[in-house]
Amino acid sequence: LIRASAVASPTPGEALRRANELILADASSGMFVTTLYGILDPIGHKLAYVNAGHTPPLLSRRGEALLLRAKGIALGVIEDIELEGREVELAGGDVVVFYTDGVTEAINKAEEEFSRARLAEFIVANRGLTAQDLIDAINEEVTAFIGEEPLFDDFTLVVLKCL
Repeated sequence: LIRASAVASPTPGEALRRANELILADASSGMFVTTLYGILDPIGHKLAYVNAGHTPPLLSRRGEALLLRAKGIALGVIEDIELEGREVELAGGDVVVFYTDGVTEAINKAEEEFSRARLAEFIVANRGLTAQDLIDAINEEVTAFIGEEPLFDDFTLVVLKCL
């Protein structure tokens, strides 16, 4: 639904508002969806995005990790949703990590969460890796952290690296 809505919508916010209408039109589904939708402008080095109740991405630049926050609610919950459109300018060396909560909420034997803070620290310390190597390293770090404990939620990572 999001992909179909995006074809006729020039901005991420408009696409998600249309997808929300389509989800609500099927009232019997009881479905809701959290998502972050962005459009990368590789020429202008900008990322325009909206967040519909999803975990905010982490932007690593100059030795720190910043949350790319934007106000919004999950799709399929209410009509006429308001989504805050945001834009971030990217510079060489910037790394943006998109992830699901299964990454940060992975729990070890002591019932400790991997946590957003631990993920942010790890990204900053390893931002020199290629995008694929950073994905692999985060996966290995979380796996080592949880040990034999099973993952109880989805585990998805996407890394955008500005060269």
